[in-house]
Amino acid sequence: MNKLILLFVVNLAMAICLLIPRDAQAEIALGLHGGISLSDASVEPELSTDYRAGAVAGVFSELKIAGEVLYLQGEFNYVQKGAEQTVLRTESKIKLDYIEIPLLLKAKYEKMDFKPFILAGPALGFNVNASGESTIGRTQFTSDLTTVDAIDFGLLFGIGAEYHFSSQWAGLLTARYSLGLVDVVETATTWKNHGLQTLAGVMFKF
Repeated sequence: MNKLILLFVVNLAMAICLLIPRDAQAEIALGLHGGISLSDASVEPELSTDYRAGAVAGVFSELKIAGEVLYLQGEFNYVQKGAEQTVLRTESKIKLDYIEIPLLLKAKYEKMDFKPFILAGPALGFNVNASGESTIGRTQFTSDLTTVDAIDFGLLFGIGAEYHFSSQWAGLLTARYSLGLVDVVETATTWKNHGLQTLAGVMFKF
C-alpha cells in the first residue's frame, strides 16, 4: 500500500509539472505559515474519541499555472495529529506527528488586494512520532506506539484569503479540512486521521 501511495504522488507531481506553461516558470511566491491543528480519527470497530489540539507549521511555494486564476501550491509542514479519549477516570491521548507534503491546486480571485481562494489536493505524510499517554488521577504513563505505519495519505480541502500589502508581500489566513484515506495502524483496529486546521502566514512574490 505504501509503495502504491508513493507511486501515485510521484506520477501526479510529474503530470502537473508537464501542464505548467513555460511562461509561468518565473511567477513564483514563497511563504511561511503556522497555526492550530484539531485532529481526530475514524476508528473501526467504532470508538468514541475527541479532538487532540496540536500545532501545524511549515513553508510553502506557489506557482501560477493558468491565467490569473489557477495556481499550484506545494508545502512542507510539521503537523500534530491523533485523538483523545476519556473512559471512566482514565484520560488517554494518542499522539501522531507527521512531516506532511501537500500538493494543492489553488484558485483565487485576482482583481483586488483582498483575494479569496479555495484549494484542494493530496497530502503525503511521514510519521515522526507515535506515542500514547494515559493519566489516571495524578499518575501519568507514556509509551511508544510500534504499530503505526510510517506513511499516511489523504486529501486537504480549504478556503482562505490573501491581503496584498504591496506587489510582493501578502498576508493570508486559511481554514482546512484534512481527510485521511488510509488505515495508519497495523492492528485489527482501523484508524484513519482527520481534522481541522487554521493557519496564518506571510508570502513573498518574486
